[in-house]
Amino acid sequence: MRYLACLLAPALMLGGCSVLVPRTAPPPDAAGSWNTAGQTPPPSTVPNTGAPNMGGNTATGAPMVLQGEWRVGSIDGKVIELPHAITVTIDPAMINVRSGCVAIAWNYTAAGSTITTRYAPVMSCMRGYFPQEQALFNALSGPMQAHRTSSGGLELTGNGHRVLLFSQ
Repeated sequence: MRYLACLLAPALMLGGCSVLVPRTAPPPDAAGSWNTAGQTPPPSTVPNTGAPNMGGNTATGAPMVLQGEWRVGSIDGKVIELPHAITVTIDPAMINVRSGCVAIAWNYTAAGSTITTRYAPVMSCMRGYFPQEQALFNALSGPMQAHRTSSGGLELTGNGHRVLLFSQ
């Protein structure tokens, strides 16, 4: 039994930093509170099966394209200052965010330029959110408006936040 304990202890200490678990709710912020802007993750999620038609270019009738690989440029006008990029992947049914080992996801529906999200549990490490990640979680948790910028970026506004995404 002692032999087994001696073998398991170092393995647990080394592996503790890279444990991925299904996250059913966002981690607490630095103060230890669950700051989710009133959002409660649903017990289950049903993905949207259709690609959104986001209105887009009214002159040509072309829909705005949400789908793709994006990098978060700023949140509420503040440039992201982390040692790693925060990336957003949007497919026809989900919005997936990666920030270091943190993964966050939402199912979404779109009507016109309005996007409505629903938190979707995904595998993620268990560290708390950085303030930028918490602001992004709050911004993307609920209804928001999507608009293309003149520089080709995607601006998402809602829940009292503004997120600027740039194509990768």
